[in-house]
Amino acid sequence: NMTIHVIHFLRSFSAESLAGLQNATLSAVNQGATEIRLHLSSEGGSNDQAFAAYHLLRSLPVPVTTHCVGNVESMAVMAYLAGDK
Repeated sequence: NMTIHVIHFLRSFSAESLAGLQNATLSAVNQGATEIRLHLSSEGGSNDQAFAAYHLLRSLPVPVTTHCVGNVESMAVMAYLAGDK
């Protein structure tokens, strides 16, 4: 039984937006997600926060599929590349 959670991240990477991404992904896992699909459109943002997003996504115990739903620019490429697919 697959439970796919879709998360929309449509902003730049900052401490605030990273906290939101962390809350959304961990909440999905806690609710029993077997896969997370990250719909991403971002102009980039903070280098530190984008690297943190990469490591967060790679550390999740479920597969993450990233989808570009607009632009994936600059440091947002880090989060995009964190996907398993």
